[in-house]
Amino acid sequence: MAVITLTFTNNPQETGIAVGDVAYYIDTTNVASLGGFSTTLNLDSVIQIGTVSGFGGTTGAYTITVTNSLAINLPTTNDYIFFSKNNSVELSSIRGYFASLKFINDSTDYAELFQVAVGLTQSSK
Repeated sequence: MAVITLTFTNNPQETGIAVGDVAYYIDTTNVASLGGFSTTLNLDSVIQIGTVSGFGGTTGAYTITVTNSLAINLPTTNDYIFFSKNNSVELSSIRGYFASLKFINDSTDYAELFQVAVGLTQSSK
């Protein structure tokens, strides 16, 4: 298995990248500019680099270590690098938490409940 080190001037961890995410890149020679937006003709231009296995570096030279088992051309300085979350980790259900609700209407007027919504924020992992 090959280990690839990607270097960035800005800290990529500030964007939410985590160990286990999958890194990809698009070769910018295959990208066309269309009305101010960059487009690629097909998904064959998207190349999987590998799985993020670690972080390092300091200000101005942040690094991401990627583990790769595929034979690929490495990204160059101007290529667009992006990441995908691991669906089996990020889309799992809530475990160990519950809520109990009781709605009381103490009005004498007719009332009807149409919808109840719940907002959820992950506080720890």
